[in-house]
Amino acid sequence: LSADIKNAYLSAPIKEKYYIIASHELGLNLEWNGKPCKVVRALHGLPVAGASFRAYLAKHLTELGCVPCKADRDVYLRPFERDGEKLYQMAVCYVDDILVCGMRPRCQMNEIESKFELKKGSVQEPDTYLGANIEKVQIKDNAGSPKVCWGISSAIYTAKAIAEVERVIGSGRCGYMHLPKKSVSTPLASGYRPECDESRELDNEEQNYYQSLVGILRWLAELGRLDTLHPVSLMSR
Repeated sequence: LSADIKNAYLSAPIKEKYYIIASHELGLNLEWNGKPCKVVRALHGLPVAGASFRAYLAKHLTELGCVPCKADRDVYLRPFERDGEKLYQMAVCYVDDILVCGMRPRCQMNEIESKFELKKGSVQEPDTYLGANIEKVQIKDNAGSPKVCWGISSAIYTAKAIAEVERVIGSGRCGYMHLPKKSVSTPLASGYRPECDESRELDNEEQNYYQSLVGILRWLAELGRLDTLHPVSLMSR
């Protein structure tokens, strides 16, 4: 099951000291106008907002018996036993997006809802999560019996990314970009060495666009093309 936490940042306290000057925009009495007000919640835009909410969420998940995975601190595990079989329940977090996996996902989500207010109607079996397609697929187990599993794909995200690049190239805005003449299976041509590239450097606008493309490409690799992570990392550098 997946869900979104409602007003996520505003649920988290902050330890750092911030203040604002009160005005009519706060809806307070006129006597407060011009007076300093202490900020006690992780308001959007504060440098510490993201970190404060992440720590607050981690605190509550830890109270529920969840332990962050050593490989990824935003993936939480909790031991679970069913008919003597030792299993794990999982919770995957990305800012205010929560994905729970286990034998009793509804119970897991209810526990999280006891700590946070979830957006109405957001608790459901996911069809997309962070740009990835999520769907149930049927496979055969070792005994040849059909078994339903969850699958992840980057098909829609990839199609949107390609369409965006083709649109930009078609507009002529980026004259230095062109479509490959033949299909390619890796981001870097065989034998290419970025450290030996002597082509002109990009200007600020071109550099920003390149960085956004590399970010998209890196997420595509994370979603379904792990074999391309090394060349994508070279391009990021």
